[in-house]
Amino acid sequence: MRGGFEVTIAVNRNDGTGDSVDSIYCTKPTLMSRQNGNSTTGANALTDPGSPNGPISKTFGNINLGSIRPQAADECFCGNSAYDKHSSKLPESECQKDCKYGLGKCGGGYRNSVYLTGYKPSSEYIGCFKDSSPRALEVHLGNGFTLDGCIEDCFNKGFKYAGLQFKSECRCGHSGYDKYGGVRPESECSMDCTTGSGICGGPGRNSVYATGFEPIAEYKGCYKDQSDRALSHKVGHNYSFDECKTTCQDKGYYYFALQSGKYCFCGAFNDDFDKYGKVNDSECDGKECKGGGNEGCGGGWRNALWKTGLK
Repeated sequence: MRGGFEVTIAVNRNDGTGDSVDSIYCTKPTLMSRQNGNSTTGANALTDPGSPNGPISKTFGNINLGSIRPQAADECFCGNSAYDKHSSKLPESECQKDCKYGLGKCGGGYRNSVYLTGYKPSSEYIGCFKDSSPRALEVHLGNGFTLDGCIEDCFNKGFKYAGLQFKSECRCGHSGYDKYGGVRPESECSMDCTTGSGICGGPGRNSVYATGFEPIAEYKGCYKDQSDRALSHKVGHNYSFDECKTTCQDKGYYYFALQSGKYCFCGAFNDDFDKYGKVNDSECDGKECKGGGNEGCGGGWRNALWKTGLK
């Protein structure tokens, strides 16, 4: 297994609602799926501790924990399973210690505030696909790669897919690996990798793998908009939260936003998303989202802005 943890304890960036955090619709500041209030006794359920002194800055999987200590205000643990080995879910009141570093609640005495990191510890072979110009997978990492090295580098750079071509050429992308047609016969991806074991594509053919990277959206806030749009790409209207998020992720954008409950916008890293100013979150919670709920889908000329989770 490559480095990284599927389950990590992380801070609860409390938005003041007091809501438990069981899905992406329950809290805004972080959108990590949360399993709150699981007790730990003796050996911790999640076994890899963070640094015991002072704030930490580590990346486990694709989540940068920053300055986070989620048990007893300043302890950090990571693991791949068994967060509930000592109990089922407990009341939120048992995970209410203020974080020692930064804002939020960070567990309690022998109580873990638990999140999924989005890390998937294994890759999946998708198939052999035709390539052409412009390239199906847009980011070229170079030549001389092993199969595992290409997949791992694409994962670490925040890409969902890795493709190997002509023995050792490595490419990464968020989508589009099949832009030149469906899966091709395996005989067209039959070149042995130059270094290490495995098959590494063929001439004009990519052996495509899912890296295991799953982006996790993060709420940024509620922002004003005008006819000269703050985000550069309007996707369309009648989009649900998940549809807008997935569309912008698949297109490789850094931001997505919903407005008036159904209008979807995507934005690049350098878009001036706050050009018209930030407003209270309540101005983005009034319109019913397509698909249900009324939080995080924007208002009239108000963008509920999120990071897509792509790096």
